[in-house]
Amino acid sequence: MSYLVNSVFYDLVYLVICILLIRVYFIQKIICSEKEQYFVLHVSPFLYIPLVCIHIIAMLYIIGVNRGFFFGEYTKEANIIVIMAVLIEFIIVAYNRIKYGPKDRKFKNDTENGIISIVLIIVILAVMYFID
Repeated sequence: MSYLVNSVFYDLVYLVICILLIRVYFIQKIICSEKEQYFVLHVSPFLYIPLVCIHIIAMLYIIGVNRGFFFGEYTKEANIIVIMAVLIEFIIVAYNRIKYGPKDRKFKNDTENGIISIVLIIVILAVMYFID
């Protein structure tokens, strides 16, 4: 697993995610779907701007450590911060979809599937943490 985490591909994926986060949340050039609009439109900027900044800084730190720009003293903590930021963003989006979304059956099913996937991700991460 460590060969994937320290690979150039992993760093490129993180760099692309950083660029997309900056474009969506700070420049607000692309908001492709309704699913992305719920986070930007219905969440206070005082909440999502610091959350996205922490997310981007942690990912850039991981890229810097993998490429040798920084010492890797806090890499595990940075990975945990990235995972927690993503989970918090997922939870906020699920809440906003429930509160502001349309009440048709398909939308409710999509929201329920998203909530189930968030719970499963948390369970899988907890199991991975306790096994490692």
